[in-house]
Amino acid sequence: ADKIIRQAESEVEKLKEVAAEAAEKIRKEGYAGAERVEKEAEGKGWVAENLAKKAASELKKEADKQAENVIREANEKAESILNEARKRAGEISKSGKDQIQ
Repeated sequence: ADKIIRQAESEVEKLKEVAAEAAEKIRKEGYAGAERVEKEAEGKGWVAENLAKKAASELKKEADKQAENVIREANEKAESILNEARKRAGEISKSGKDQIQ
């Protein structure tokens, strides 16, 4: 029973690591895109620069939102994995106790 839980915890750690890496990649790409938008607008007048800043801000917000969703979904999946492992471990423990009695 303990082995099942340890395996689940190991799986959850890997899942969270992959999610964190994916979230960081999403953020980096989003922020790099925002920076490109702002650089392209440089020297094209204050209107273009102002619009570029607003667009860049939206790109950053969207990247942050997507990254947060990846983390949230990973946490939900992790919780589900752990709950299932606990349930299976409990069933094994219970069946083992029933056999002893």
